[in-house]
Amino acid sequence: MDRRIATDYDKMSGVLGPMGIKIESLIRDLVSSVGLTIVSVNHRVKSNVSATKKIDGSSGKYGTYGDLHDMLGVRVVTYLASDVDTVVDVLRANFDVDEERSLDKMSGLDPDRFGYLSYHLVVKLDDVRAGFAEWAPFRDVYFEIQIRSILQHAWAEIEHDLGYKSTSGIPAQLKRRFARLAGLLETADSEFDAVSREVADHVERVREAIDQGGDVAVDRDSILALVRTDGGVVGRTDRAIAAGIGATIAPATGSYADTRADELTGVGFTSTGQVASALAAEEAQLVDFAVKWFLDDADPDGEEPFPYTTLPAGVSLFYLYLHKTLQQQDGQWSLDLRGMDHPQTREAFQHIHDAAFRTRPESSERPGDL
Repeated sequence: MDRRIATDYDKMSGVLGPMGIKIESLIRDLVSSVGLTIVSVNHRVKSNVSATKKIDGSSGKYGTYGDLHDMLGVRVVTYLASDVDTVVDVLRANFDVDEERSLDKMSGLDPDRFGYLSYHLVVKLDDVRAGFAEWAPFRDVYFEIQIRSILQHAWAEIEHDLGYKSTSGIPAQLKRRFARLAGLLETADSEFDAVSREVADHVERVREAIDQGGDVAVDRDSILALVRTDGGVVGRTDRAIAAGIGATIAPATGSYADTRADELTGVGFTSTGQVASALAAEEAQLVDFAVKWFLDDADPDGEEPFPYTTLPAGVSLFYLYLHKTLQQQDGQWSLDLRGMDHPQTREAFQHIHDAAFRTRPESSERPGDL
Protein backbone atom coordinates (compact mmCIF):
# COMPACT_ATOMS: atom_id res chain seq x y z
CA MET A 1 0.00 0.00 0.00
CA ASP A 2 1.41 3.41 -0.92
CA ARG A 3 1.77 6.24 1.58
CA ARG A 4 -1.09 8.24 0.04
CA ILE A 5 -3.61 5.45 0.55
CA ALA A 6 -2.41 4.87 4.10
CA THR A 7 -2.86 8.58 4.78
CA ASP A 8 -6.39 8.45 3.37
CA TYR A 9 -7.24 5.65 5.80
CA ASP A 10 -5.79 7.54 8.76
CA LYS A 11 -7.78 10.63 7.81
CA MET A 12 -11.02 8.64 7.43
CA SER A 13 -10.61 6.64 10.63
CA GLY A 14 -9.73 9.84 12.50
CA VAL A 15 -13.24 11.09 11.73
CA LEU A 16 -15.07 7.81 12.25
CA GLY A 17 -13.65 7.04 15.71
CA PRO A 18 -15.13 10.13 17.42
CA MET A 19 -18.27 9.78 15.31
CA GLY A 20 -18.80 6.22 16.51
CA ILE A 21 -18.68 7.32 20.16
CA LYS A 22 -21.29 10.02 19.54
CA ILE A 23 -23.51 7.67 17.54
CA GLU A 24 -23.44 5.09 20.35
CA SER A 25 -24.62 7.69 22.85
CA LEU A 26 -27.28 9.01 20.46
CA ILE A 27 -28.75 5.55 19.82
CA ARG A 28 -28.89 4.80 23.55
CA ASP A 29 -30.80 8.04 24.10
CA LEU A 30 -33.16 7.40 21.18
CA VAL A 31 -33.98 3.87 22.32
CA SER A 32 -34.41 5.00 25.93
CA SER A 33 -36.84 7.71 24.80
CA VAL A 34 -39.34 5.04 23.71
CA GLY A 35 -39.01 3.16 27.01
CA LEU A 36 -36.98 0.25 25.66
CA THR A 37 -34.07 -1.33 27.50
CA ILE A 38 -31.38 -2.96 25.37
CA VAL A 39 -28.31 -5.07 26.07
CA SER A 40 -25.62 -2.99 24.38
CA VAL A 41 -24.60 -0.54 21.67
CA ASN A 42 -21.04 -0.77 20.34
CA HIS A 43 -19.15 0.53 17.33
CA ARG A 44 -16.05 -0.42 15.42
CA VAL A 45 -14.05 1.20 12.63
CA LYS A 46 -13.04 -1.25 9.91
CA SER A 47 -9.31 -2.00 10.02
CA ASN A 48 -6.96 -0.81 7.30
CA VAL A 49 -6.29 -4.37 6.14
CA SER A 50 -9.98 -5.31 6.03
CA ALA A 51 -11.01 -2.11 4.26
CA THR A 52 -8.26 -2.38 1.67
CA LYS A 53 -9.10 -6.03 1.01
CA LYS A 54 -12.74 -5.12 0.41
CA ILE A 55 -11.81 -2.33 -2.01
CA ASP A 56 -9.36 -4.53 -3.91
CA GLY A 57 -11.90 -7.34 -4.20
CA SER A 58 -14.79 -5.16 -5.35
CA SER A 59 -13.89 -5.16 -9.07
CA GLY A 60 -13.99 -1.38 -9.16
CA LYS A 61 -17.25 -0.99 -7.19
CA TYR A 62 -15.36 0.80 -4.42
CA GLY A 63 -12.64 3.27 -5.25
CA THR A 64 -11.86 4.86 -1.90
CA TYR A 65 -12.44 4.27 1.79
CA GLY A 66 -15.22 6.83 1.65
CA ASP A 67 -17.14 4.54 -0.73
CA LEU A 68 -17.43 1.84 1.93
CA HIS A 69 -20.71 2.21 3.79
CA ASP A 70 -19.50 -0.06 6.59
CA MET A 71 -16.23 1.66 7.42
CA LEU A 72 -18.06 2.57 10.61
CA GLY A 73 -20.23 -0.21 11.96
CA VAL A 74 -22.58 0.02 14.95
CA ARG A 75 -24.15 -3.03 16.57
CA VAL A 76 -27.30 -2.83 18.69
CA VAL A 77 -28.14 -5.95 20.72
CA THR A 78 -31.68 -6.24 22.12
CA TYR A 79 -33.08 -8.57 24.75
CA LEU A 80 -36.00 -9.80 22.65
CA ALA A 81 -36.38 -10.56 18.96
CA SER A 82 -39.50 -8.38 18.88
CA ASP A 83 -37.43 -5.45 20.18
CA VAL A 84 -35.44 -5.51 16.95
CA ASP A 85 -38.43 -4.09 15.06
CA THR A 86 -38.85 -1.35 17.67
CA VAL A 87 -35.21 -0.32 17.37
CA VAL A 88 -35.41 -0.36 13.56
CA ASP A 89 -38.46 1.92 13.66
CA VAL A 90 -36.68 4.34 16.01
CA LEU A 91 -33.58 4.44 13.81
CA ARG A 92 -35.61 4.93 10.63
CA ALA A 93 -37.35 7.90 12.24
CA ASN A 94 -34.07 9.57 13.24
CA PHE A 95 -31.62 8.83 10.44
CA ASP A 96 -31.58 9.15 6.67
CA VAL A 97 -31.75 5.50 5.51
CA ASP A 98 -30.25 4.28 2.24
CA GLU A 99 -32.90 1.67 1.42
CA GLU A 100 -31.05 0.18 -1.54
CA ARG A 101 -28.01 -0.70 0.55
CA SER A 102 -29.92 -1.67 3.70
CA LEU A 103 -30.71 -5.33 4.22
CA ASP A 104 -33.24 -7.28 6.24
CA LYS A 105 -31.42 -10.56 6.79
CA MET A 106 -34.39 -11.82 8.79
CA SER A 107 -36.25 -12.72 5.60
CA GLY A 108 -35.36 -15.10 2.81
CA LEU A 109 -33.14 -17.11 5.15
CA ASP A 110 -32.28 -20.81 5.05
CA PRO A 111 -33.73 -22.65 8.06
CA ASP A 112 -30.29 -23.28 9.58
CA ARG A 113 -29.02 -19.69 9.21
CA PHE A 114 -30.30 -18.42 12.54
CA GLY A 115 -26.95 -16.74 13.18
CA TYR A 116 -27.51 -14.22 10.40
CA LEU A 117 -30.95 -13.21 11.63
CA SER A 118 -30.31 -9.49 11.93
CA TYR A 119 -31.27 -6.19 10.42
CA HIS A 120 -28.69 -4.04 8.66
CA LEU A 121 -29.42 -0.37 8.04
CA VAL A 122 -27.12 1.84 6.01
CA VAL A 123 -27.72 5.38 7.23
CA LYS A 124 -26.37 8.89 7.52
CA LEU A 125 -27.37 11.81 9.70
CA ASP A 126 -30.58 13.51 8.66
CA ASP A 127 -30.43 17.15 7.59
CA VAL A 128 -31.78 18.46 10.90
CA ARG A 129 -29.16 16.78 13.10
CA ALA A 130 -26.36 17.42 10.61
CA GLY A 131 -27.19 21.11 10.85
CA PHE A 132 -26.02 21.27 14.47
CA ALA A 133 -22.42 22.35 14.94
CA GLU A 134 -21.41 19.29 16.97
CA TRP A 135 -22.62 16.96 14.21
CA ALA A 136 -21.54 19.01 11.20
CA PRO A 137 -18.15 17.20 10.78
CA PHE A 138 -20.04 13.95 10.16
CA ARG A 139 -22.48 15.22 7.53
CA ASP A 140 -22.98 12.83 4.58
CA VAL A 141 -20.91 10.05 6.18
CA TYR A 142 -22.69 6.76 5.66
CA PHE A 143 -22.35 3.97 8.22
CA GLU A 144 -23.98 0.65 8.97
CA ILE A 145 -26.13 -0.26 11.97
CA GLN A 146 -26.73 -3.93 12.74
CA ILE A 147 -29.63 -4.83 15.05
CA ARG A 148 -30.10 -8.32 16.49
CA SER A 149 -31.41 -10.04 19.62
CA ILE A 150 -29.07 -11.34 22.29
CA LEU A 151 -29.71 -14.96 21.29
CA GLN A 152 -29.09 -14.15 17.62
CA HIS A 153 -25.91 -12.38 18.67
CA ALA A 154 -24.75 -15.30 20.81
CA TRP A 155 -25.26 -17.71 17.90
CA ALA A 156 -23.38 -15.47 15.49
CA GLU A 157 -20.44 -15.01 17.87
CA ILE A 158 -20.11 -18.75 18.54
CA GLU A 159 -20.52 -19.60 14.86
CA HIS A 160 -17.87 -17.02 13.98
CA ASP A 161 -15.53 -18.46 16.59
CA LEU A 162 -15.98 -21.90 15.04
CA GLY A 163 -14.93 -20.43 11.71
CA TYR A 164 -17.99 -21.21 9.56
CA LYS A 165 -19.27 -18.30 7.50
CA SER A 166 -21.53 -20.15 5.06
CA THR A 167 -23.79 -23.18 5.02
CA SER A 168 -21.67 -24.84 2.36
CA GLY A 169 -18.63 -24.58 4.62
CA ILE A 170 -20.14 -26.71 7.37
CA PRO A 171 -19.10 -30.38 7.25
CA ALA A 172 -22.00 -32.64 6.24
CA GLN A 173 -21.95 -34.57 9.53
CA LEU A 174 -22.38 -31.28 11.48
CA LYS A 175 -25.13 -29.67 9.40
CA ARG A 176 -27.89 -31.60 11.15
CA ARG A 177 -26.59 -30.52 14.56
CA PHE A 178 -26.27 -26.90 13.44
CA ALA A 179 -29.84 -26.97 12.16
CA ARG A 180 -31.07 -28.44 15.45
CA LEU A 181 -29.28 -25.75 17.46
CA ALA A 182 -30.61 -23.03 15.21
CA GLY A 183 -34.15 -24.32 15.72
CA LEU A 184 -33.71 -24.44 19.50
CA LEU A 185 -32.44 -20.88 19.66
CA GLU A 186 -35.15 -19.56 17.38
CA THR A 187 -37.76 -21.32 19.51
CA ALA A 188 -36.20 -19.80 22.64
CA ASP A 189 -36.33 -16.34 21.08
CA SER A 190 -40.01 -16.83 20.29
CA GLU A 191 -40.74 -18.15 23.79
CA PHE A 192 -39.04 -15.17 25.43
CA ASP A 193 -41.21 -12.90 23.31
CA ALA A 194 -44.31 -14.84 24.37
CA VAL A 195 -43.32 -14.70 28.05
CA SER A 196 -42.70 -10.97 27.76
CA ARG A 197 -46.18 -10.44 26.33
CA GLU A 198 -47.71 -12.60 29.06
CA VAL A 199 -45.90 -10.65 31.77
CA ALA A 200 -47.17 -7.39 30.28
CA ASP A 201 -50.72 -8.78 30.20
CA HIS A 202 -50.41 -9.91 33.82
CA VAL A 203 -49.17 -6.49 34.91
CA GLU A 204 -52.11 -4.81 33.19
CA ARG A 205 -54.66 -7.22 34.68
CA VAL A 206 -53.22 -6.72 38.16
CA ARG A 207 -53.18 -2.94 37.77
CA GLU A 208 -56.82 -2.89 36.69
CA ALA A 209 -57.82 -5.16 39.58
CA ILE A 210 -56.02 -3.00 42.15
CA ASP A 211 -57.46 0.21 40.66
CA GLN A 212 -60.95 -1.25 41.04
CA GLY A 213 -60.37 -2.24 44.66
CA GLY A 214 -59.81 -5.90 43.91
CA ASP A 215 -57.77 -8.37 45.93
CA VAL A 216 -54.97 -10.28 44.17
CA ALA A 217 -52.10 -12.50 45.21
CA VAL A 218 -48.95 -10.85 46.51
CA ASP A 219 -46.16 -10.76 43.94
CA ARG A 220 -43.89 -8.14 42.46
CA ASP A 221 -46.47 -6.83 40.03
CA SER A 222 -49.33 -6.64 42.52
CA ILE A 223 -47.18 -4.84 45.08
CA LEU A 224 -45.98 -2.42 42.41
CA ALA A 225 -49.59 -1.74 41.41
CA LEU A 226 -50.58 -1.30 45.06
CA VAL A 227 -47.78 1.22 45.59
CA ARG A 228 -48.72 3.16 42.46
CA THR A 229 -52.45 3.34 43.19
CA ASP A 230 -53.47 6.98 43.51
CA GLY A 231 -55.08 7.73 46.87
CA GLY A 232 -54.30 4.27 48.27
CA VAL A 233 -53.22 3.53 51.83
CA VAL A 234 -49.64 2.77 50.77
CA GLY A 235 -49.17 6.15 49.14
CA ARG A 236 -50.83 7.93 52.05
CA THR A 237 -48.62 6.21 54.62
CA ASP A 238 -45.50 6.74 52.52
CA ARG A 239 -46.23 10.47 52.33
CA ALA A 240 -46.79 10.69 56.09
CA ILE A 241 -43.44 9.02 56.78
CA ALA A 242 -41.68 11.29 54.30
CA ALA A 243 -43.31 14.40 55.77
CA GLY A 244 -42.17 13.35 59.24
CA ILE A 245 -38.52 13.53 58.27
CA GLY A 246 -38.71 16.20 55.56
CA ALA A 247 -38.05 13.80 52.69
CA THR A 248 -39.55 13.26 49.25
CA ILE A 249 -40.86 10.04 47.68
CA ALA A 250 -39.06 8.58 44.66
CA PRO A 251 -41.06 6.69 41.98
CA ALA A 252 -41.76 3.01 42.55
CA THR A 253 -39.41 0.47 40.96
CA GLY A 254 -39.89 -3.18 40.11
CA SER A 255 -36.81 -4.31 42.03
CA TYR A 256 -37.99 -2.58 45.23
CA ALA A 257 -41.48 -4.07 44.86
CA ASP A 258 -39.93 -7.50 44.28
CA THR A 259 -38.06 -7.30 47.59
CA ARG A 260 -41.12 -6.06 49.47
CA ALA A 261 -43.22 -8.91 48.01
CA ASP A 262 -40.71 -11.49 49.26
CA GLU A 263 -40.72 -9.93 52.72
CA LEU A 264 -44.49 -9.67 52.99
CA THR A 265 -45.11 -13.24 51.91
CA GLY A 266 -42.42 -14.29 54.36
CA VAL A 267 -44.45 -12.89 57.28
CA GLY A 268 -47.70 -14.46 56.14
CA PHE A 269 -49.39 -12.06 53.71
CA THR A 270 -50.93 -13.79 50.72
CA SER A 271 -53.06 -11.04 49.13
CA THR A 272 -52.94 -7.31 48.53
CA GLY A 273 -56.19 -6.92 50.45
CA GLN A 274 -54.53 -8.34 53.56
CA VAL A 275 -51.57 -5.99 53.12
CA ALA A 276 -53.76 -2.90 52.67
CA SER A 277 -55.97 -3.81 55.64
CA ALA A 278 -53.00 -4.40 57.95
CA LEU A 279 -51.39 -1.15 56.87
CA ALA A 280 -54.59 0.83 57.40
CA ALA A 281 -55.23 -0.75 60.81
CA GLU A 282 -51.90 0.44 62.22
CA GLU A 283 -51.09 3.34 59.92
CA ALA A 284 -50.38 5.90 62.66
CA GLN A 285 -48.19 3.53 64.65
CA LEU A 286 -46.19 2.53 61.56
CA VAL A 287 -45.60 6.18 60.69
CA ASP A 288 -44.45 6.87 64.25
CA PHE A 289 -42.16 3.83 64.21
CA ALA A 290 -40.60 4.72 60.85
CA VAL A 291 -40.11 8.42 61.55
CA LYS A 292 -38.51 7.88 64.95
CA TRP A 293 -36.17 5.20 63.62
CA PHE A 294 -35.10 7.35 60.64
CA LEU A 295 -34.36 10.24 63.00
CA ASP A 296 -32.59 8.01 65.54
CA ASP A 297 -30.54 6.33 62.79
CA ALA A 298 -29.22 9.67 61.52
CA ASP A 299 -26.11 11.30 62.97
CA PRO A 300 -27.07 11.98 66.62
CA ASP A 301 -24.68 14.92 66.89
CA GLY A 302 -25.99 16.55 63.74
CA GLU A 303 -22.50 16.92 62.32
CA GLU A 304 -23.28 14.99 59.14
CA PRO A 305 -26.00 15.91 56.60
CA PHE A 306 -29.29 14.11 57.14
CA PRO A 307 -29.00 11.05 54.87
CA TYR A 308 -32.68 10.31 54.29
CA THR A 309 -33.79 13.07 51.93
CA THR A 310 -35.47 10.66 49.48
CA LEU A 311 -37.49 7.57 50.33
CA PRO A 312 -38.59 4.86 47.89
CA ALA A 313 -42.27 4.49 47.16
CA GLY A 314 -43.51 1.56 49.21
CA VAL A 315 -41.29 2.32 52.21
CA SER A 316 -44.35 1.89 54.48
CA LEU A 317 -44.55 -1.75 53.36
CA PHE A 318 -41.00 -2.26 54.60
CA TYR A 319 -41.99 -1.01 58.04
CA LEU A 320 -45.11 -3.20 57.99
CA TYR A 321 -42.82 -6.18 57.37
CA LEU A 322 -40.50 -5.08 60.20
CA HIS A 323 -43.46 -4.72 62.56
CA LYS A 324 -44.81 -8.18 61.74
CA THR A 325 -41.34 -9.69 62.13
CA LEU A 326 -40.81 -8.06 65.53
CA GLN A 327 -44.13 -9.50 66.71
CA GLN A 328 -42.80 -13.00 66.15
CA GLN A 329 -40.92 -14.97 68.80
CA ASP A 330 -37.33 -13.67 68.77
CA GLY A 331 -38.21 -11.81 65.59
CA GLN A 332 -35.57 -9.13 66.03
CA TRP A 333 -32.88 -11.78 65.80
CA SER A 334 -33.97 -12.74 62.30
CA LEU A 335 -33.58 -9.22 60.93
CA ASP A 336 -30.48 -8.64 58.84
CA LEU A 337 -30.37 -4.85 58.88
CA ARG A 338 -27.51 -2.40 58.87
CA GLY A 339 -26.00 -2.05 62.33
CA MET A 340 -28.08 -4.84 63.88
CA ASP A 341 -24.94 -6.78 64.80
CA HIS A 342 -24.45 -4.23 67.59
CA PRO A 343 -26.59 -5.09 70.66
CA GLN A 344 -27.18 -1.44 71.52
CA THR A 345 -28.48 -0.68 68.03
CA ARG A 346 -30.72 -3.72 68.10
CA GLU A 347 -32.07 -2.77 71.52
CA ALA A 348 -32.74 0.82 70.40
CA PHE A 349 -34.56 -0.44 67.33
CA GLN A 350 -36.75 -2.76 69.39
CA HIS A 351 -37.45 0.02 71.90
CA ILE A 352 -38.56 2.48 69.22
CA HIS A 353 -40.85 -0.15 67.72
CA ASP A 354 -42.39 -1.08 71.08
CA ALA A 355 -42.87 2.55 72.06
CA ALA A 356 -44.78 3.16 68.83
CA PHE A 357 -47.00 0.10 69.28
CA ARG A 358 -46.88 -0.05 73.08
CA THR A 359 -46.44 -3.82 73.11
CA ARG A 360 -43.36 -4.28 75.26
CA PRO A 361 -43.20 -3.72 79.04
CA GLU A 362 -40.09 -1.72 79.88
CA SER A 363 -38.97 -4.30 82.46
CA SER A 364 -38.94 -7.25 80.06
CA GLU A 365 -35.65 -8.76 78.98
CA ARG A 366 -34.56 -10.68 75.94
CA PRO A 367 -31.54 -12.94 75.50
CA GLY A 368 -28.50 -10.80 74.79
CA ASP A 369 -30.01 -7.50 75.96
CA LEU A 370 -27.55 -5.24 77.68
